[in-house]
Amino acid sequence: MPLRSSARLPGVLGALAVLLGAAPATGQTHDEARLTVGVSIGYIKGSALWTVAQQPIVDLDGSQDLLTLHRRLAGNLTLSAQTMYFSSAHFGYTGEFTYIGLGTEDSCTLASGSGGVPGGPACEALKGVARPASAVSLMGGVVWRPISRTMYQPFARGLLGAAVVPRSALHMSSVFGLQQENLLEIYTEDNSHMIRPAATMGVGVSTAPSAGYQLSAELRETWAVIPVVTGPTQYQGLQPPSANRVKMFPSFLVGLNIVLERRRGRRY
Repeated sequence: MPLRSSARLPGVLGALAVLLGAAPATGQTHDEARLTVGVSIGYIKGSALWTVAQQPIVDLDGSQDLLTLHRRLAGNLTLSAQTMYFSSAHFGYTGEFTYIGLGTEDSCTLASGSGGVPGGPACEALKGVARPASAVSLMGGVVWRPISRTMYQPFARGLLGAAVVPRSALHMSSVFGLQQENLLEIYTEDNSHMIRPAATMGVGVSTAPSAGYQLSAELRETWAVIPVVTGPTQYQGLQPPSANRVKMFPSFLVGLNIVLERRRGRRY
């Protein structure tokens, strides 16, 4: 599991706390939210998924082409609905339902062979093919805010849960021909609906409650366990060898939270 980005999170949070500062010298403090519900929208970055070199494709004349196949997850929109409850000024609990709008991007190169039918046309048709690979996740965890009475209130949170991925990360097929009339199944896969472990760590900042709402911005790292192809099959149309791998997806979100409960600050 990648650790470099997550190791930076405490340092980022500490820097936020120093920059934001403490309460005004007059003794006046801002309100702090205790219970919120809200929505966030942002962008989640993709990741390389798998590469297979020397995948044999048997052509109609009995010859063999060897293809190099690539698949990556492309970044896209992410949406989240979440709630946070602070049992004290600094510590609380959080839960969220998140739509992760990723997509797959495939590419292919002819490693060797004559590029006959169907290997050559199928490989050419795979170049730049994009398909939806959206997922939804349900997670819960804890949230900590070191400063709760300033105009801008930094926070950090960690969540664990599961992601549901409706499209297989292993299955690969190519549609080709003048009228897109031909289909070549390169890899098949039995389980098209996957429930996979997922985790998220994030740091952000929210405004003090005002008129019943607050704004927030958050940087995140999300990890999900995804199956990947680990090697070629004997020929096309078979289920490939695979293994589970942890993939990391950075994201940035901005949100609007409705404050259902808050503690008032000092007004002097």
